[in-house]
Amino acid sequence: FLFLNEPLLPKQIFGAVIIIGAGFILGSEKIEARIFSPRKSLLLMIISASMYAFVLVLFRSVVKVQEFWTVFAYEYIGMGIGVVFLVFHPDIKTNFKKNIVSLRPIIKFLILSSGFSILAQIFQNYAISLVPVAMVNLLLGVQPICLLGVGLILSFFFPKILKEDISWSTLRFKLCIVFFMIFGLYFVYS
Repeated sequence: FLFLNEPLLPKQIFGAVIIIGAGFILGSEKIEARIFSPRKSLLLMIISASMYAFVLVLFRSVVKVQEFWTVFAYEYIGMGIGVVFLVFHPDIKTNFKKNIVSLRPIIKFLILSSGFSILAQIFQNYAISLVPVAMVNLLLGVQPICLLGVGLILSFFFPKILKEDISWSTLRFKLCIVFFMIFGLYFVYS
């Protein structure tokens, strides 16, 4: 919204602050009266989100002057060129050949996951071509709700893969944060 001059209403900005604040709290390890202890991954999450937002802003600025499918095709052609360079790099090629055997049992799941990822990217990019990037990005800011659900499922049914703290006090705190995120979404999209 800053770089593309796309207007947001004050209530949408208020909702954005709620969502971002709730996500920040959810990414914290300990919050007490005078102690704030962020998780070690928080800085990496902020860097990743910033880089991702930069790509979305670039996509939106180009899609304003070109047709959606043309821009989308060029984006994937660029990714394909990058993959070709990686595949022909000797170290990566050797490592790939060595590891492909160990991936054989799960290759179907990897292909399915990549297919869903590409489909999600298409929907996201199309949404960006229709509405301000900030609104699409804010909806992506609610992903911690999905991650909480996946984390709980994995903790209950597959504790060897992921073991989250699922005590009632922690769960109640996280659900409260999720409620604030949904509350923020109400302001953004109402």
